[in-house]
Amino acid sequence: MCTCKGSSEVSFDSFILNYKRLPYTTCWLSYPEIGDVLSAAGVPPTRTQRPFFTVPSIVDQTDGRRITRSESSDIAMYLEKARPLPSIFPEANTSIQLEYIELIEEHVYTPMIYMTVPSTTRILDGADLEYYLATREGFLGMSL
Repeated sequence: MCTCKGSSEVSFDSFILNYKRLPYTTCWLSYPEIGDVLSAAGVPPTRTQRPFFTVPSIVDQTDGRRITRSESSDIAMYLEKARPLPSIFPEANTSIQLEYIELIEEHVYTPMIYMTVPSTTRILDGADLEYYLATREGFLGMSL
């Protein structure tokens, strides 16, 4: 799994990997490295504008195939399908959980982005901070 400093999404996928007792290693990247490293690993872009690549991302080669995923919900669904036991969904009912996730993203996560993104600048420095500011200011359409 690849992630970087300031990425809140990594805990979600780490929890699932740990819960399912799947072995994994974490690749810590600086923000400017994300695109090059994920592209070289064969992970497709997740966005059509900068930043094109996002973390967390995984590369699964356990079954002799190379499977790549990005975006926490896509990673979770892939892991649930590829390694169904133990299930991350109560009584294996995905529809209720997916509905809940969609509502949380719409009513909690999206509105909070204007609080979390500017706060992340407090823990970054150097090239990470420069890259983060350049990409997030364009994304949000506001100065940080």
